[in-house]
Amino acid sequence: MMPVMDGFDFLIELHANADWRSIPVVVLTAKDLTEEDRHILSGRVEQILEKDAWSRDQVVTLINKLVE
Repeated sequence: MMPVMDGFDFLIELHANADWRSIPVVVLTAKDLTEEDRHILSGRVEQILEKDAWSRDQVVTLINKLVE
């Protein structure tokens, strides 16, 4: 959990700035996302990862591929 805003608010702020819209976003969460959550994230994030399903090395590898 983020102290000032949640991830959804962060995405809204990120996409509000045209210069930042091309920044790839990977969601790493322990939360069980609802269909509504997934709908909100659709088209705004590169990938949604569940914390327990991915190792640190796998996450780092994925992020490296996205920023190459």
